[in-house]
Amino acid sequence: MFQKQIEGTFSFQPLILRQMQRSKQVGVPVKNITLNSTYLERDVLVDLYFPPLGSKPDSTSLLLINDGQDLPKFHFDEMLAELYETNEIEPLFCVGIHCSAERKMEYGTASLKDYKGRGTRAKLHQQFVFEELMPFIKTYWQHEFKEKAYAGFSLGGLSAKFYFTTGSLDETMDRNNNGIIDSIDDTLGLIEELEKKGYHNENDIHYVNYEDGKHDVKTWGRAMPAFLKWGWGRKPDGK
Repeated sequence: MFQKQIEGTFSFQPLILRQMQRSKQVGVPVKNITLNSTYLERDVLVDLYFPPLGSKPDSTSLLLINDGQDLPKFHFDEMLAELYETNEIEPLFCVGIHCSAERKMEYGTASLKDYKGRGTRAKLHQQFVFEELMPFIKTYWQHEFKEKAYAGFSLGGLSAKFYFTTGSLDETMDRNNNGIIDSIDDTLGLIEELEKKGYHNENDIHYVNYEDGKHDVKTWGRAMPAFLKWGWGRKPDGK
């Protein structure tokens, strides 16, 4: 699960609205919509998680999340509501982007396919986000966001960085036989590369490994509150 600021220029595209819903439990308001994408040539399901009523625009940030279909599985709306209730995070306008059957093609890297040829539609997904999704969001939040960020799970995290989580039970593969599973080894290697580019491990990057964590929704949901508090946590005085 990763985080990164994003910027871009946008243009408006057609959309079809679906009914606004609230979870059965007490949570933040959620609106489920279908956004028709010219770039992806399909309808994209998107869930909007609204910030608390009366949130100040200059303190509200945008968080885009790939694999948005997984957020209800760990009651993301209730998680947000609890963090707001305890005054632990600043207000967020969260957007959960549902994946498609071509997830492995759309969630690859935009500039380079992987060794299996995956990522051929990643550039189109990037264009969807910048040129279709972002202007649509402006129809609901007509203010400048304090920050813009991106998060994702597993392959969906390729669109973002720099908060990393792994689980010691993610997998069993160890291709270089160094006693460290590949998911952890590769994450540590990526952090090293980021440091070479000038990012600082203490200030720009955060890494957490869960010894009993697995490569599943349950572990990602467990990690999410810490991620939210790392990125948008309030100071002890509530400011």
